[in-house]
Amino acid sequence: MTADVRLVPMTADDFPTWAEHSVDGFAAQQVASGAMPRPEALTYAREQMALLLPDGLGTPGHLLWSVQLDGETVGHLWVELRFRSDGVEAYVFDVELLEQARGRGLGRATMLVAEDEARQRGAIRMALNVFGHNLPALRLYESLGYQAVASMMTRRIDGTEPTPASDGPAVVLQPMTADEFIVYRSEAQRDYARSIADSGMLPPEEARRKAQEEFGRLLPDGLATSGHLFWTARALHDVADVADVADVAGVSGDHGVVGMLWLHLTERSDGMHAYGYDFSVREALRRHGYGRAILVAAEEICRAHGVRSVGLSVFGPNKGARTLYERLGFEVSAQQMKKPL
Repeated sequence: MTADVRLVPMTADDFPTWAEHSVDGFAAQQVASGAMPRPEALTYAREQMALLLPDGLGTPGHLLWSVQLDGETVGHLWVELRFRSDGVEAYVFDVELLEQARGRGLGRATMLVAEDEARQRGAIRMALNVFGHNLPALRLYESLGYQAVASMMTRRIDGTEPTPASDGPAVVLQPMTADEFIVYRSEAQRDYARSIADSGMLPPEEARRKAQEEFGRLLPDGLATSGHLFWTARALHDVADVADVADVAGVSGDHGVVGMLWLHLTERSDGMHAYGYDFSVREALRRHGYGRAILVAAEEICRAHGVRSVGLSVFGPNKGARTLYERLGFEVSAQQMKKPL
């Protein structure tokens, strides 16, 4: 089947129709995944198209093809060649087959031909994003050897009962002080860069630059940046067994600090939503129930703000965190995946 599929450069006549269809399809996927309501999803999709393809078909580094079978167009493919310090990465922005061409093995054939095209251009790996609800695509990529390096997870909290507190430790979330924030930001940026590199998303130097750029973009006013909320989590020592665990881990010597939380609240057309940029438990206190306790306390704050859904990201190697989120009702809404070539 691979030999039957050909990738033919997209024509200037085909580009406008494809671009509008691609924008609409990406927006629809965002809505279906629960990431955004329709108005914001369409705006975001159009902004991304304009940003990524400012010169249309002539945008350097971007390859746009029509997928053909026996001379007939059965789909389209959009790949960008990204130059990293460790080699070229081919990123699949959009691949879609016409409805009548699906279920015939052409998706697999298209991806295999795309990988060959990427290799010929010096790529050492392929990368892509797949939405959690798109199970056929997810199964296809997994069967081709793609592995998740990061997952976006979401939980709806409107119309649901609050997560009950466990019999384990309890915490109180207190607004982070300016002094605490200075220490936190430095450590969080460093840890974020390390997580990006460890996941395989970027080489270490690019990971450090990305972390620095994102923290600068997200927090132009530091602790006072509008919509961003930072808390220090402290143990409640009047809960059974918490004091003993805290003392063993040295928590009592640091005013009971067990972890940190960073949330961003955004008002959208369908209501308030929250995104958890960072959630951490001190290393010596992990696997003692503090992670769950912090998330339960954060949920109470989100409900008080009228939040409808909470999103967060977890890197591939962090299986413990992903397991915790799944137990608390978070579902995968999208995955970043990679495959060495």
